[in-house]
Amino acid sequence: MKNAFVSSNELKVENDIFDPFRGDMNLIVRELIKNMIDKDSEDGKIVATIEIKLLRIFSNDGTTYQPMLKHKVCSTLQLKDEMKGGNICKDMELALDEETNTYYLRHMTGKPQMSIYDMEQREEEEDEE
Repeated sequence: MKNAFVSSNELKVENDIFDPFRGDMNLIVRELIKNMIDKDSEDGKIVATIEIKLLRIFSNDGTTYQPMLKHKVCSTLQLKDEMKGGNICKDMELALDEETNTYYLRHMTGKPQMSIYDMEQREEEEDEE
């Protein structure tokens, strides 16, 4: 059987056919590093894809294949703007309002150490009596 893929040079990324891909890759590497330095970023990523399609060519000598190569080179610069914070709701507790079925914060009472809120609650209870 006749080999359909006949070439005097092995098909490699180093071949001239891949010059545009290698040129784009080199450009993207330089630009990504430049942008990382300019933006003070520590993380970047390059993704490269090569699509290969084989087109069947029919001739008197038989079937041959013509390769069609497409490439795409993309870079991603990892920029992260982040702000963090938190609140410990000291001396507060969650309470459920059963009428509205919603939660709200209220001052904690009845802790081992009396707080000003315990004193206010006692005064309110004494006023009600």
